[in-house]
Amino acid sequence: MPPATSLTSTAIKSALYTSRGHKNAPNNGNTDAIKFTPALKSQIERTQKRRHYWLRFPSTIETLFSASYRQAGLTSMRSFSLLIAVAYALFGVFVYTHYQQSDLHAFLPKYSAAGIGLVALLWLVRQSRFDHWFYGYIGIIAMVGLTIVMQIPPSITDPQLKVLAYAIATNGIVLVYAMSKLRFTYVIFWGCLAGLLHRILVLTFGQDEPLALFNAWFIPSSLVGMGLAYLNEYRERTVFLQSLLLEIDQHERNALYHNLERLSREDALTELANRRHFGECLQHEWSRCQRDQKPLSIALLDVDFFKQYNDIYGHQAGDRCLIAIAQALRKEASRPGELVGRYGGEEFILLYPNTQAEQFLAILERIQERIRALALAHEGSRVAKTVTISIGAATVLPTRAAHTEKLIGLADTLLYRAKKNGRNRWQHGTLHSI
Repeated sequence: MPPATSLTSTAIKSALYTSRGHKNAPNNGNTDAIKFTPALKSQIERTQKRRHYWLRFPSTIETLFSASYRQAGLTSMRSFSLLIAVAYALFGVFVYTHYQQSDLHAFLPKYSAAGIGLVALLWLVRQSRFDHWFYGYIGIIAMVGLTIVMQIPPSITDPQLKVLAYAIATNGIVLVYAMSKLRFTYVIFWGCLAGLLHRILVLTFGQDEPLALFNAWFIPSSLVGMGLAYLNEYRERTVFLQSLLLEIDQHERNALYHNLERLSREDALTELANRRHFGECLQHEWSRCQRDQKPLSIALLDVDFFKQYNDIYGHQAGDRCLIAIAQALRKEASRPGELVGRYGGEEFILLYPNTQAEQFLAILERIQERIRALALAHEGSRVAKTVTISIGAATVLPTRAAHTEKLIGLADTLLYRAKKNGRNRWQHGTLHSI
């Protein structure tokens, strides 16, 4: 498990969702369309094998890393905000109790200005609308804070306290560089700018700090802090690539699982519900209609003279015929709970919960009209020149005494009756009517 400062799985997911414009993603300001593809995974694996000493990835991966690293920085700042505030307050108490009264007039304005910057930082990191500007505002606040910290030692007259103040300033620079979660290039820019601004203030106000003394403490502490920032970003990039591959592997496993689950519920040819899935849905709707005291209807249909169709036009044409019929039937099962499935061979079955008998009879008429409207030529049919269907339909008011097998059995009996009476027609009945 990576340490608390590392990029977390949540931060990486946030970056991934945001990169793809996910509606529930945090506002990281990144809306490029990033998709999981074998090419992306291959690119990540190649990048992982290379040493990224220049702290730069290929553009696609760099986009993901930038969003993720920014999110990790925001999370870190939000988590440690109270600790930062307490440490700053204790620092103020320490200085106030140890400073000479003559030095306090120079310290308090700087301490107050740094406090205002700290309060602004703690407020900004909690405003998600500013997340995209994280590197900008934290860089400015860090620069101002560093400048104020560097301004404190020259304002002290007591030699012992001056040494202590320089020690505090030196450690402060290292801590700001290492803990600000700024990118290495930003650390160099804002750190050098803070040092330059400090020297300008020293020269402007004639403060007692020779250039040699400034170089003796500022340059080593800056090099140490920048080195830590570099190592931190390098490590974060390494962890990011590993975590990103894990996320992609998880995504692929989930996609495979959902695909297998879909295949277990769908008919491979028509992509309708298969017989097993239809049975599960029928049982669910049966229980619901029984609880609500609502009618439930099913329609079992068979393509007329389909064996002859295959003999004349071939099995591939037969498959195309079944697909066309499936697409037409799907349009008649659009309400919640309604379902169309392939029952076997050239047989299809439709489920209509909470449908009154009059409404159901109108649906049966529409189904037959939809199939006739396909105008699929069928020279082997003895009832028409195009493909037709026969339907057996049954309605029931579900009770504990009845069960789904009886309803399907009734629909099958009525389908046989429709075929016996000349095909290209439908027969309807209720479960207790015969």
